[in-house]
Amino acid sequence: RGGCPSDWVWIVPPMSSGIVPTWHTEMLRYSLTPSHEYQVGAEEYFREPPKQVSFKTLARVLSFFVNQFRVRKVNRKHISVIYATEGGTAFRFAKKHNLY
Repeated sequence: RGGCPSDWVWIVPPMSSGIVPTWHTEMLRYSLTPSHEYQVGAEEYFREPPKQVSFKTLARVLSFFVNQFRVRKVNRKHISVIYATEGGTAFRFAKKHNLY
């Protein structure tokens, strides 16, 4: 309380904040100079606006990736993972979910 600048929102946690001793503490938010401040990057000021993409171009790109996914899915290597337990529960689970 003795003149230390602080932000109450950052000091008090969002969960169970009523049990923290700083809950009822009065805090002043002020900044001392010189200090290190956050500076927004240059890309925020000099960024180009996003280009508009036509629906036709979007459909072509989507079609290309769907086709590539189908080709990869057909040509993939199939792997069987086999689990074994003494009681047979893994076998019953695999049979129930058509994994066997």
